[in-house]
Amino acid sequence: MNFSIKKDGLYWIAAISAICFLIQISISLKLWHVAEREFFMIPMFGFLPFDAGHLGNFALFIGLIANLLAIIFYQRQIIFANVLILLTLLFIQDITRIQAWSYQYFMTFAVLLYCWKRPKKEAIFLLQIIFVLTYVWSGIQKMNPHYANHVHAWLFSTYDWSKPFGESHQIGYLTAFAECLIGAALLFKRTRKAAVIGAIFMHLFILLMIGGAKWNQVIYPWNIGMAVMVWLLFWNQEYEFNFSEMRRNVMFWVIAVFMGICPVLFIFEKFPEPMSFAMYNGRTPTIAFYYSGVAKPNYPRSVQKHVQPTNKGMRFLVATWALEELKVPAYHYANYAQKFGKQMCQCFDNQGDNWVQIERLEQWEHGKYLEPEMILCKKIVD
Repeated sequence: MNFSIKKDGLYWIAAISAICFLIQISISLKLWHVAEREFFMIPMFGFLPFDAGHLGNFALFIGLIANLLAIIFYQRQIIFANVLILLTLLFIQDITRIQAWSYQYFMTFAVLLYCWKRPKKEAIFLLQIIFVLTYVWSGIQKMNPHYANHVHAWLFSTYDWSKPFGESHQIGYLTAFAECLIGAALLFKRTRKAAVIGAIFMHLFILLMIGGAKWNQVIYPWNIGMAVMVWLLFWNQEYEFNFSEMRRNVMFWVIAVFMGICPVLFIFEKFPEPMSFAMYNGRTPTIAFYYSGVAKPNYPRSVQKHVQPTNKGMRFLVATWALEELKVPAYHYANYAQKFGKQMCQCFDNQGDNWVQIERLEQWEHGKYLEPEMILCKKIVD
């Protein structure tokens, strides 16, 4: 594939994705390099736990780093294929590694590999669709009272001047709609440049708000990279998306299904939050682990600082532990809770006194919780 920086910026899309990915890996190092990690690896498929051993895991990690570095300096078809294979193995090994940013990078590299000997126009179209769907779904997932009343207020609470804006839930709904609108407007040449300006402003504003809060810093490089790449992909591109030209394109349908249709299933907890671009949506469930039994020697020591006493026993939040150790959020759906619980339960002698609890919010009523779901250790441990 003969990338042309001047014509389409595809070289820079690949290079920037690789650079940002490498920075994010360095921030969330224990997520990818498991030598000193205590937070459990949660397999993508329960029937396929994949542990390559110390040397094998190290080889996967080093292989990914080496090939991402190669993309920056020496882009070849085999390198993109290597990255996709390594990421697939790492994702299967631990689904927590599939964050919104790593998922988007995976799809970006998949497009560049697929279009290696195809017209550049197709690669640009496909990459544009990835960005459009990222913005559209990120906005749609925020259109709920939990975001407008809680997350929006939290995001705007960083500075004194921003707090009054955070107190208005109408502005919360407006920001969610604006993000969705930016994605849709990127599709059309008439509105594209305005949408690019809006997207860049949005990313800079997110960095300003989150930067002040010093929280979830792994998303800093992603926002910077997105701001640069949205300009490269849309600002001077003369192409306007044409469905008739893409309907026979296999990669278009892969993107349409997994990034366009499947996020609908997030509403029913049938598709993961990161792959649905439901960042900061405010209505994801909370997974907590309760125990009163005696811990075995393999009890993870890094979780101790997050344990708090309750009237039901000792309790910690899975997401809090993940953010502290892995620097990324944990997943929040029931299947993940069960896989996590199965490993955590085995760290205690008395299984009958321990359980995983999923606490869900009412979808459309702010502050109202549904009856929590309890997954007893004695039912999930063999």
